[in-house]
Amino acid sequence: MKMNKKALLDDVFDLFFTAIVAIFLLIFLGMVLSGGIKESHKQSLENVAEFKRMEAGFNNLKTQMWEGYNLEKINIPEQVAKSRILGGKTIVTCQDYLEESTCNSDPVKTLAWSMEYRCIWIAEQNTCSVTHVLVAAVTGG
Repeated sequence: MKMNKKALLDDVFDLFFTAIVAIFLLIFLGMVLSGGIKESHKQSLENVAEFKRMEAGFNNLKTQMWEGYNLEKINIPEQVAKSRILGGKTIVTCQDYLEESTCNSDPVKTLAWSMEYRCIWIAEQNTCSVTHVLVAAVTGG
């Protein structure tokens, strides 16, 4: 069977066109699927972070119960929302810091809502406390 040049050229063009369309289709599918995977990964990380935050808040409330605090006056959703974990310890307020360096730097930003207050270490009592910025400036803290 002998093919003429026009038929051969037509077959080569069809093969070339099919290959180009297949390549673009694969690139498009790869981008769409990759975007979906990245979004799913991001959502999964956000869900894990939310779970850990809630777990930290509930663990903090359990610890307060074991220590004998009265939880009837506590706004539980607010307490859970404010809880953060630092080095395996749940931090809700400045008083939860156990070291001077973490107290003074407030790495979980317990007082991020206020520009007037900050955490300060009280060496005499070996505890962390909340103080007004003006008081800290006057006392040199």
